[in-house]
Amino acid sequence: MRNLIVLSLVSFFQDLSSETIFPILTYMVGSFGVQYFGIMEAIAELTSNLLKLVSGNIYDRFSKAKPLIFVGYFLSTMAKGVYIFANLPILFILGRFGDRIGKGIRTSPRDALLSLSVPKDKQGIAFGIHRFSDTLGAVFGPLLLLFLISRFSERYIIAIALIPAVIAVLLITLAKEVGKAKTPKFTIRFVLPLKLSLFLVFLSMGNISIGFFLLKGGDIHILPINYFVFNVIYAVMSLVAGYFYDKVGFKVLMLLGLAFLILSDIAVIKGLPLLLSVSLFGVFYGIYDTIPKAYVGKVMGENLKGSAFGSYYILSGISLFVGNILAGFLFGLYGNVGAFVLSAMFGIFATITLIFL
Repeated sequence: MRNLIVLSLVSFFQDLSSETIFPILTYMVGSFGVQYFGIMEAIAELTSNLLKLVSGNIYDRFSKAKPLIFVGYFLSTMAKGVYIFANLPILFILGRFGDRIGKGIRTSPRDALLSLSVPKDKQGIAFGIHRFSDTLGAVFGPLLLLFLISRFSERYIIAIALIPAVIAVLLITLAKEVGKAKTPKFTIRFVLPLKLSLFLVFLSMGNISIGFFLLKGGDIHILPINYFVFNVIYAVMSLVAGYFYDKVGFKVLMLLGLAFLILSDIAVIKGLPLLLSVSLFGVFYGIYDTIPKAYVGKVMGENLKGSAFGSYYILSGISLFVGNILAGFLFGLYGNVGAFVLSAMFGIFATITLIFL
């Protein structure tokens, strides 16, 4: 319980920082061209998820999560400072790259530590609470941005948003290591079953960045409102999905989530209000960002927790990389229709794969 509380608070403060900055980052990078946003997000996610496999395997070898978690959060906090001075697309991309290096180092050990800290029949609610806390930071981030945006410049707001990130780094010292068997030697391994892997590929390729929804809104003063609504729904659904996962299981909840993904894409394609689109996407994202991790934590052995989460993240990351690259260029060429038709298509593929899982 102690680790659940500490790690949830750490994620809350880190996400409060990140999600205050992200709408500004979207606007600033998008001003250079939508394709730069797609490239930035693709590079960011690929970097992060490649490192999650490595850090997960390192954790399995040495059974020490706290040093990796601390270094990861520290690097992310330092990298965000680059945005304060960036004036070219490459500098924003480098800042995002550094931020995601930190995320890649910390995430698999953190999730493994969280999974080991709770019983197997409580994996869903534990990851749901953690996601809820993380996303609660994302809820308050846009609210903080709304308060600050009429008072300070974009770069000064980024500097203010670094304060909760520093608090997150300091809180990590309160976490407690959980003993587990070490693997005999360090090896980079992929441990997820083939059918689950195929499903995760389609699922993640369909999960294009929320930034594409926000870019449709245009005005920087509208971005925080839509992002706030998305994160409120995302936070609530993370907790609800985690609770029901322990009762109804993986397949039912993922089918429900995919239905909402496809509906959100259709809403954008049909030109329905953006608030409806981000709301539907928020329901999907709350399920997407909670249930697969709870499932991996439940079915994989304790001595391979780090490798299992690392495998999950690298597979998702490569798929997100491809999906965001394609969506970015299709958005630039054809507008809303191209990017969101792509997302809906992969959502349908994921649904078919899930049925036979």
